[in-house]
Amino acid sequence: MNFSDFEQHAIESVLKSRGAGKHAFRSSIRHLERSFELKNSMPEVSIFLGITSEEEAATAIFHALKKRKYPGAEKLNPKNHIHKLALHPFCLAIGRSFEEIMGTEKLVLEFNEKLQSDGSERLRLRFSAYDANQRETWLYPLPHLTLLSN
Repeated sequence: MNFSDFEQHAIESVLKSRGAGKHAFRSSIRHLERSFELKNSMPEVSIFLGITSEEEAATAIFHALKKRKYPGAEKLNPKNHIHKLALHPFCLAIGRSFEEIMGTEKLVLEFNEKLQSDGSERLRLRFSAYDANQRETWLYPLPHLTLLSN
């Protein structure tokens, strides 16, 4: 399976981390790659591996949310299939909310080390806004969705 440069960078970044989330993510990637390898010869197994990959990715996200102490994250159960199944529609709802708020403004995912006091690189979402003089500035939501402008 071929990953884009951005996807490969994201994978390498997660694999440098520690904890249960890293292992769930590694498992997710392994299942995804295997799913693509088997898509023609064993489509049923491929589909099962794809579903398993999605569940492992949800588990990794749950661990990341708990690690960063997001409010309510302690209620997420990485072993509960209903919790994991709900992640995708939840992400879609958030995306649609951003679309309604942002309109045609572009949201960008980027790796950025400038926002960290220790200079470590983090994956960030950024979007543009305009000041009173109509100069463009970038806004970065920071955990727990606080905004920082450059």
